Amino acid sequence: MEKKYQLIESDQEGLFRIKALRSFNDVKEGDLGGYVASEDNLSHEGDCWVYHYAVVKDNARVSDNARVGDYAQVTDNALVDNSAQIMTYARVSDNAWVSGHAMVGGTAKISGHAKVMDNATITDNAHVTDKARVFGEARAYNNSMVGGTTRIGDNAQLQGNAQIMDNAWVGDSAMVGQNAKVFGNAQIQNNARIYGNAQIYDNAIIRGEAAVEGNAKVCLQVILDDETWVVGDAEITSAGDVIYFRNFWSSQRGITWTRSNNMWKTGCFYGTGEELVKKAYSDSKGKGIFYEAYVKFVENLNNLMSACPYKVGSTVRCETETKMHDGVVVSIGFDHDGNRDLTIKLNGTGDCVLFVIDYDGNPVDKDTRITLLEHGTK
Repeated sequence: MEKKYQLIESDQEGLFRIKALRSFNDVKEGDLGGYVASEDNLSHEGDCWVYHYAVVKDNARVSDNARVGDYAQVTDNALVDNSAQIMTYARVSDNAWVSGHAMVGGTAKISGHAKVMDNATITDNAHVTDKARVFGEARAYNNSMVGGTTRIGDNAQLQGNAQIMDNAWVGDSAMVGQNAKVFGNAQIQNNARIYGNAQIYDNAIIRGEAAVEGNAKVCLQVILDDETWVVGDAEITSAGDVIYFRNFWSSQRGITWTRSNNMWKTGCFYGTGEELVKKAYSDSKGKGIFYEAYVKFVENLNNLMSACPYKVGSTVRCETETKMHDGVVVSIGFDHDGNRDLTIKLNGTGDCVLFVIDYDGNPVDKDTRITLLEHGTK
């Protein structure tokens, strides 16, 4: 193997500067490069190079056609290979791996056992850590944070102070920004948008053209799709907490109602049902008639849903065989027979149990060994 550089003394303690012994790629024979601790840090094969004032030290290694430049640092046991680039003031440390044609710049940090690959871009002050994976054409910038065992792929974008943690997944052309958080096993797919202080967690899935913003929360097993638009302080814990319509008579614009705050969102409008009807009539009588029909339909449906003797947030006592547990009703759904499915989270265990009652509040399964006794509400 023909060496392509030599180590020369430098004024940085424990580091040598590299000097090219031959020309290759954009490096000319005699060019001074950046700093390494030993020849183990930079391969003599391929076109890889350390430029400017960049540093590669400890057990870190740069190989293939990778580039490290400006004031960037690659340290510890980190690996940078293929055609990856680490530039400006970026840091790659611990056991992180940057590969493919990935680009890390700005003051971004890649640490832990994180992997950044393919054509992914991590820049500004973004941080990818733990066992997270960023791949495809995905981008993370501003102050976004990616951790846990999350997967960010395809053309997904993270911006602002967005946080993606635990085992969450963001893919396709989805975008998460501002102060939004996605965690648990949540998934953000297709062209979905998560903004503001929104939180998506548990096993929730946001897909299609759906958007969640403001202080809204979506959790448990909820799936939002189409052009559903959840805003404000809405809390979506079951399928019955949100209803989506389409304005079929004119623009086909989406219309979303959220149960927890009894608010409506369509286009630039956000307000109560009464305000929506008033605005629609001010536009035209035809619009008013259709919107009023939607609002009345939802009011009637909500009255049926509200007839349940238990509410989300009710504190309950569950008796299973000989054990007694206190818990909280975290969601109320409906099955195809119109029965109510109560999901109850048991205090102190994190476990959830499902309890099915009919319209009058009686247990559907007469053989159940679970008794449900309400003893208060939040």
